[in-house]
Amino acid sequence: MKPPTLDERQRGAAAVEFALVVPMLLLILFSIIYFSLYFNAKQGVQAAAREGARVASLRASSSANACFQATGSLGGIAISNTFVQVGSAAPTGTATSNSCSSTQYLCSTSGSNVYVRVSGDVTISIPFWPNSGVKNVSSTAMFLCE
Repeated sequence: MKPPTLDERQRGAAAVEFALVVPMLLLILFSIIYFSLYFNAKQGVQAAAREGARVASLRASSSANACFQATGSLGGIAISNTFVQVGSAAPTGTATSNSCSSTQYLCSTSGSNVYVRVSGDVTISIPFWPNSGVKNVSSTAMFLCE
């Protein structure tokens, strides 16, 4: 019986290397996909806050109009538990309710500021990643009343 050649001894090495590398490649791939979804949600929330603040800065506009504009700007973005806060002072903390029910006119005098904060939850689920789950995204925009 002749001894095995080098090719015969290396026969299963490629399969073992493939099995060791594939989980890391999949982790990187899913991380890129879910980071881009999170980044898209963050950009969408910033744009919605900016649009709501732009509408709220108009003299004839109410806080309900600003909320409607902000929530309408979120179309197509995968965000749940969306809250919009509108006010003449910068909102602090995490929003737990909307301030859209009131129809107050925030910009009765020019030169003051109006703030709109939009927040929501994005679900991130990366396989084999311990920090997956629901992440909160929020953004506050400020416009000068016209």
